Amino acid sequence: MNKITRVCSLVFSITCLNTVPYASTPANHLQHESTSLMSKTSPSTAHTQYLNIEEWTTPNGTPVYFVPARDVPIVDLDITFNAGSTRDGKQYGLAAMTSHMLTTGVKGLQENKLLDKIDATGAQISTDSDRDMTVISLRSMSMQKYLNPAISLLSKITTSPSFPDDAFKRLQQQSLTSLALEKQSASTIAYKAFIEKLFENNPYASPTSGNEQSVKNMTR
Repeated sequence: MNKITRVCSLVFSITCLNTVPYASTPANHLQHESTSLMSKTSPSTAHTQYLNIEEWTTPNGTPVYFVPARDVPIVDLDITFNAGSTRDGKQYGLAAMTSHMLTTGVKGLQENKLLDKIDATGAQISTDSDRDMTVISLRSMSMQKYLNPAISLLSKITTSPSFPDDAFKRLQQQSLTSLALEKQSASTIAYKAFIEKLFENNPYASPTSGNEQSVKNMTR
């Protein structure tokens, strides 16, 4: 899909609501440190709380930020790629299309089967992209019987997406339809014109969803 499988540097930012033993206690070979970030509670609260952020780096150089909280048995996990629309070059909309395609199937699992397995864990897996980054997000119950299969599916989505042709054609057509509708929105037209004028020849000026020509030119 015009090099649609391309990814850039990877950053994990993990927010864990509740304690997950293997996540909050990294292996000995990981570089680990803990930092504290002072954050104020609601204005009605007189005292100040400290948010404990654990930080380490995996052997392949991926930074991890982990925030344990014990109030709710939920894990929120974001995998952030340096792969937003500013990396599209002249292939406008590439990052957006790639993020949409990630959950349409993985090696050994077609889209419907993949979504069924995600539903069976009770987890939510979503993808999004903007000008700066592409993010794959997971929200799951923290109990191992739910979290472990959800993490396994997240790993497959991240490392072995299949980008099926039928899903690509469907999303390509949806994108073209959306772009056509945007031409009927005065606020969208004004916003795009403002961004183009503001950034001019800077990559930030490129349309995050692409344009009709760039979307039509995309291939698997």
